Amino acid sequence: TYLHNEVGTAPGMWFSEGGKIAVALPGVPYEMKQLIQDEVIPRFRSVLKLDFIKHRFIRTVGVPETYLAQKMDAWEQTLPANLKLAYLPGGGQVKLRLTGRGNDLEYLESTLDQYLETLLPLIQENVYATEDVELEQVFFKIWEENKPLIYLNDLLTKGKLIHLLITSGIPLEKIKTELSDNESETALWLSIIGLETETGFMQRIIVSFQLKGKKMEEIKELRPFPKPEINQNMLSLWTLNMARLMLIDNFQKK
Repeated sequence: TYLHNEVGTAPGMWFSEGGKIAVALPGVPYEMKQLIQDEVIPRFRSVLKLDFIKHRFIRTVGVPETYLAQKMDAWEQTLPANLKLAYLPGGGQVKLRLTGRGNDLEYLESTLDQYLETLLPLIQENVYATEDVELEQVFFKIWEENKPLIYLNDLLTKGKLIHLLITSGIPLEKIKTELSDNESETALWLSIIGLETETGFMQRIIVSFQLKGKKMEEIKELRPFPKPEINQNMLSLWTLNMARLMLIDNFQKK
């Protein structure tokens, strides 16, 4: 069967013989992709009984894959054969992808949601989203509710933190580098500094938030990660997550 090529001159060909199917496609990548999308997949769906494949995502920050695996081990052992969990670590974050496969879409969706609901309480303290979205995007949505000024004192991330803030959507004029002592403004202070201790060099993250004259602060100390680029990324993400939680405590829970 001739497969018409809408974006080129080389056709595709569909062969069917003895219950077997073979497809010949042009080698030009964009022509091949177009034919697969417009011709091949619809034909497969019409002649084959294909399972549905659905995903659920959990995004975590500031915790290694091994730690998550230990906390989730007993839960993971209860997964049915048609559900699989993938750990996708990178740069201070671990993306968890729960994949389900089955021929009953409604039942599959319901099963995925049920297992996701039982998983979340086990790792909730490290979860920042239950969709496939970056931390800076989540932070921006919370920041946008009240748009506090951000005072930045970042000596260790080589510009990574301010890059995340700006690319999330926060206007540059809302980010200051000169500290303020105005007690009446709503403001968020983000500070990342290094200090020598008796046990060696440490990195200190200080996140402070001021609202209606009241100020609260959280401090976290971390040892440097051996690879500088990964360390800068992890520091930036830790700081954003601490700030996210502080804004939630003061805005969304009121």
